[in-house]
Amino acid sequence: QAFVVGSYLIEKMLSRGWIDDRIGMLLHFININASLGVLMAIVWLLIDHPVVGGILIMQATITWLKLISYAHANYDYRATSLDKHKATLALVKDLDEEGLSISYPENVTLGDIYYYWFSPTLTYQIAFPRAPFVRWTKVIMLTIHLFVSVTLITFLAAQIVVPNLDSLVRDLEANRGDVRIHVIGDYLLKLSITSTYIWLLFFYGFFHCFLNLTAELLRFGDRVFYRDWWNASEVSAYWRLWNMPVHYWLVRH
Repeated sequence: QAFVVGSYLIEKMLSRGWIDDRIGMLLHFININASLGVLMAIVWLLIDHPVVGGILIMQATITWLKLISYAHANYDYRATSLDKHKATLALVKDLDEEGLSISYPENVTLGDIYYYWFSPTLTYQIAFPRAPFVRWTKVIMLTIHLFVSVTLITFLAAQIVVPNLDSLVRDLEANRGDVRIHVIGDYLLKLSITSTYIWLLFFYGFFHCFLNLTAELLRFGDRVFYRDWWNASEVSAYWRLWNMPVHYWLVRH
């Protein structure tokens, strides 16, 4: 959170004209990369559990991408005329009255950057489409689905993946580290179907349940988190469709 507040303070100074763009963007560069570097150092030096370390690195990477978008987008807003800004906002559907009337630097607030930080998007914009209310029935259903997905992933990992990996380690130790292709192939076949199920459950749990749950609680209106990647006829289409937040970030920045 310190780096999120840091980005807000840097942008606040830029919006007030207390520092020029070159110094401000340099401070953004340092703060943004520190948000990833510090967490990587903490995980490397202090965290031994791979799952905990992986979650922290994932969160740090998401924050890093979000802060890059926040700095770049606000740089564009500073350089954009008010008329052009209003014409751009007119293209965004389902904006509330506050979103339609906001302009830079009115968006540079702690509430705004924290809403963006919690929102299921990597691309910052001055106003987001908002749902009129929270549908609590959908919140409950998504929570149940998310719980079931996590439970199934944990079950498959504990009952199939971990025992097979432990057995592989014992075989390698018995052979004094001699890697035999047929042994590795045997374990790959044993784990291939399970790993596919775990990947699909993770995709459903994260991209469908968790992101939609977060969007519902925040009344976030843009909920295109993936498209029909299972119908992709080429690899490039698959990579564009299965993770839309990252795709939008790459296109924008």
